[in-house]
Amino acid sequence: MNIGVWIPLAILCMIRVSECIECFSCQNIADRNECRNTSQCSSGQQSCSLHIFQTDSELRYTMGCQNNQLCSSLAVSPHSIIGRSIQTRQQYICHECCSTDRCNENLCFHKKPSECTDDETLDCARLNTLFNVCADVHHAKITCPKFCGLCQLVDGNWAEWGTWTQCSVTCANGTQERSRTCSDPPPSNGGLNCSGPAVDTKLCTKQLCPVHGNWSTWSVWSTCSVTCNGGLQKRSRTCTNPKPNALGDYCFGDNSEYTVCQNQPCVSPGHVAAFNAHGLNVLSNLVCAFPIVIFNEGNAYNPSTGHFTAPVDGIYYFTAHICVKPGQDVYFFLEKGSENMFVKVRLTATDQQESTSYSCASASCAVKLTRNEHVWVMMHQQYTTSQIFETDEQTWNSFTGTLIQQL
Repeated sequence: MNIGVWIPLAILCMIRVSECIECFSCQNIADRNECRNTSQCSSGQQSCSLHIFQTDSELRYTMGCQNNQLCSSLAVSPHSIIGRSIQTRQQYICHECCSTDRCNENLCFHKKPSECTDDETLDCARLNTLFNVCADVHHAKITCPKFCGLCQLVDGNWAEWGTWTQCSVTCANGTQERSRTCSDPPPSNGGLNCSGPAVDTKLCTKQLCPVHGNWSTWSVWSTCSVTCNGGLQKRSRTCTNPKPNALGDYCFGDNSEYTVCQNQPCVSPGHVAAFNAHGLNVLSNLVCAFPIVIFNEGNAYNPSTGHFTAPVDGIYYFTAHICVKPGQDVYFFLEKGSENMFVKVRLTATDQQESTSYSCASASCAVKLTRNEHVWVMMHQQYTTSQIFETDEQTWNSFTGTLIQQL
């Protein structure tokens, strides 16, 4: 049974033409001190070795070159000594090749470790032979960086964190990020990459987001305002779905609508008087004439003067609707009186002020009129389309009226 152990050793080699390592070279000898032959090993790739094995009851020796991880003489100037002196035979207790600056016969003493020197308390060549320590590169770099050829290995390290990014949102809750790079230094020659995250995240909180208002659903129509002949019905809605908040916009449009309801004719004889007109035409006397007539039963409304003339004594119902632009205000009134308006009575007083959006205001009332008494819409001043607005299909300035009950 043969038992063998390879022990790399370094010897002397004089550099003449090129760098090399010279080792004793004998095969299967009984006394290692009898070896006189030498051979040149490959520089930077091999070191001297002593192979001890047992044959029957006798120890035998084989000496020569053995492949090594690294035993380079690149740092040694020309014509200098590397390895172990051939005057000192290889010793079983000393197996290292190049563990200090400018290898020499005092190699095993580790008198002067350098920055890239194997751990002087360990025999790297023997560890590699028995345990293959160089296979675990990142462990070997701590104990045997020179023997294992790891002098240039650099593990990566994180650079400083960068600045935080802007918050990902302009309102409510968002996130901010910062990053770092594995560049101080970057990994090289098989070194470890940085461990840990390259990106860091944190919560950021801004002001509440604005909530824009939205209309609720329309209410059901109210009952007709009269029990016979023509009347009015109303439905409404509120800006609460949701209610505007945190500088959110108010709802755009009307909060109420009216429709004409037609009942059975009243039993008592009487005249029919009902009208619906819209548009904008503020006359010089500040009466608002609504020039576009939808219907005018009984012809009691005059779109040229804006006056309604009661055809009979009775109870009448009127509604006026005016829309104002952002940043404007409007005042208007329902009034009754004589045709020449020398005698008049104010029936309603309404104003609408708006700073940020379009809005509309309504005024309505029931009034008792005698035959030939007039009703009109009076404006506070000479308003124009720069203050009051009307669209073709969506928003009207309107004036409506009807006879509820003849007296």
